[in-house]
Amino acid sequence: MKTQYFLLLLLFSCNSPEIQFTEIQGDIFGTYYSIHYKANEDHQEAIEYLLDVYGKAVSKYEPESELSEFNQTGKVVFRSPYLKDLIVNAKHFNGLSNGALNPTLMPLIEAWGFGSSDPQELDSAAVDSLLKFTDFSVIIQNDSMLTSSKDGVTLDLNFLGEGYGIDMVGDFLEKEGIKDFKVEIGGEVLCKGLSPKGIPWKIGIENPISEKGKADHLYAIIALEDEALGSSGSYRHFRIDSLGKRQSHLLDPRTGYPIQHHLISATVKARDCLTADALATACMVMGEKEGKLMIENQKGVEALFVYLDDGVTSYWQSEGFNAEVLNP
Repeated sequence: MKTQYFLLLLLFSCNSPEIQFTEIQGDIFGTYYSIHYKANEDHQEAIEYLLDVYGKAVSKYEPESELSEFNQTGKVVFRSPYLKDLIVNAKHFNGLSNGALNPTLMPLIEAWGFGSSDPQELDSAAVDSLLKFTDFSVIIQNDSMLTSSKDGVTLDLNFLGEGYGIDMVGDFLEKEGIKDFKVEIGGEVLCKGLSPKGIPWKIGIENPISEKGKADHLYAIIALEDEALGSSGSYRHFRIDSLGKRQSHLLDPRTGYPIQHHLISATVKARDCLTADALATACMVMGEKEGKLMIENQKGVEALFVYLDDGVTSYWQSEGFNAEVLNP
């Protein structure tokens, strides 16, 4: 009898279907998402619902979102936990970056021509007048609502939104008992467990001065296991002003002007994608020296910086980043 039971158990285990990876893709926050996870169950509907609810809370591209309501009226009653959480995190990273991350930059972004408006000709007086509307301290939050004590102050949480959304999906998958997955939104990524090849996930880091499809499109490759990666750069997103000068889309909230330094790409590795996403942008705004100091003072955070000086690229990576650089 025991022998028969053993044979039946063996037969059942041999016929059990192997757990496969599933991939789902879609659009969110004006960009794309791609999710790979290892499970027999189909979680696509639940994930897409979660992302939809999140987008309707914090996306500036959703006219009915909580964030859009705040930007239109200067106040909003929270209908979900997401906008409230993002504001808490925005305050944390604003302090950590010495003001380099500031979600109230929309008036300057529009004036410099990196929003929905045409660029203006800005002198120092015009910049100073717009800086008066980029004061994060006037944003007041309590348990139920968000308000501004000053008219004309609006919020743009893009530097946090993708990372938070990725971590949110990752938390959902882990609660479902899924150990192996990769969640990507707009180039930011969170990896857990192993890839379909049974090895740590290998993620390519874009070459900031090459185009997709070119032989040198990737600058480096990094292996991730239970880690996240966030990137920010200035080389592809810019405009040329009336004097023929390149103006980066990244603005320094402390000056009101586009950044001016040789750092053109920052990639940050952290345990969560919210941190990686935020600190990558912070490094690009702060520049090489200030950015390095911040990274080196954060436990569990590593970075890769790429510089461009007189047409020549170079790089620096912190001791624990451990990327294979392909095109230095």
